Amino acid sequence: MLVEARHSRFGLPLLALSLVSLAAGRPAVAAPRVEKDLEFAQVDGQSLKLDLYLPEAEQPHLVVWIHGGGWRSGSKANCPLSWLAEHGYAVASISYRLSGVAKFPAQIHDCKGAVRWLRANAAKFGYRSDAIAVAGSSAGGHLAALMGTSADVKELEGDIGGHLDQSSRVAAVIDFYGATDFELRSQTQAHKTEIEGAVVYELLGGPVTKNLALARLASAATHVTADDPPFLAFHGDKDNKVLLNQSQRIEQVYRDAKLPLDLHVLAGSGHGGSEFYIGERRELMRAFLDQHLRGQPANSGTSLPRSTPEAQGVSSAHVRAFVEAADREIDTMHSFMLVRHGNVVAEGWWSPEAAERPHILWSLSKSFTSTAVGLAVAEGKLDIDDPVLKFFAADAPDEPAENLRSMRVRDLLTMSTGHEPIPRLTDDGVWTRQFLAQPVPHRPGSKFLYNTPATYM
Repeated sequence: MLVEARHSRFGLPLLALSLVSLAAGRPAVAAPRVEKDLEFAQVDGQSLKLDLYLPEAEQPHLVVWIHGGGWRSGSKANCPLSWLAEHGYAVASISYRLSGVAKFPAQIHDCKGAVRWLRANAAKFGYRSDAIAVAGSSAGGHLAALMGTSADVKELEGDIGGHLDQSSRVAAVIDFYGATDFELRSQTQAHKTEIEGAVVYELLGGPVTKNLALARLASAATHVTADDPPFLAFHGDKDNKVLLNQSQRIEQVYRDAKLPLDLHVLAGSGHGGSEFYIGERRELMRAFLDQHLRGQPANSGTSLPRSTPEAQGVSSAHVRAFVEAADREIDTMHSFMLVRHGNVVAEGWWSPEAAERPHILWSLSKSFTSTAVGLAVAEGKLDIDDPVLKFFAADAPDEPAENLRSMRVRDLLTMSTGHEPIPRLTDDGVWTRQFLAQPVPHRPGSKFLYNTPATYM
């Protein structure tokens, strides 16, 4: 898509926060559509169901989530990857028979049945069926890993839910602290495998040492072959429920087979926790899925992946309308880039500027500050609705006015602090104290005024 801007050549494939939506006061990323309790199979009177999180993007790739709980508890309702729907992926959170109801291989049969059902119903729900990723934590991580390495193992396929004309093969695996070798586990954690009531004992219906063939069948490391999918693993080095050596075992087997596996060890982390699913780990997951499902090159750190507006749920017509309006109404435009779901969907330059030509950028303190705040929010260190005085109580007036008390981090970011005129900061004073001493005549959030001191705060 090409857009000719006045005095310029402007190229689109561009990117994607819908600026049109923002201007209208609507959220930039629409909430995913959720389809709950879709039955994919009935087994011995038990209904097996899944939940679908569907993004606004057209024909998204699908990620299947398998919950943990020691194979004897847990629920599809707990889906820590549902946020992927906000980044253009469909997510299916599936159930399976627990070990108190059925012994292995029932669990893997159910998971494979769910994937076949999802493929058979792709057209109905609008996601792609060609390349599906699977992810899971703990017991779900074990099943996700086994899904990845057992594509051609007949004993693990089963016929749950039918659709036997569909493949259960997956294109990528994300494993959070799952077991991959039960024989090794019996040697290092016998209390998990050899004692009646222990989780692996209950899964297999007996101790590993007396059921070695079944234990090996249930171990992802047993089945690795040269055509297995890429693998991303996360494990805490203080995990005493599933030892780190379980992830190291599959890492070694993958390495021996010259297959790609990235193991990320979280220093000081145990078995689970929110730290596995936020911040840098989210970016690693997105980059992994973008590479292995969407076919985007691995991010070198010097560029963002490229996509098209429609592929990321953005209207090309709206992008064009924004560019044309900016060209009419803004003097000295240099360049424009639109990013959505981590992908550049539109970009361009006004002559004489060009992609390869360095040019002056103004007010970058705003860009860096807002980016830093966004990262802090993603890592749970800050909330944009925190009151400003929470951080600067020592510099506040003795009796703060109501408008100052109600000023939030959000108001600093959006330059709607309620000031008029702009606060004055001088080099001979404490800036935070000077800022907070200024009158706030308007209700914060109600009036925009370009406000560099708000950025400094």
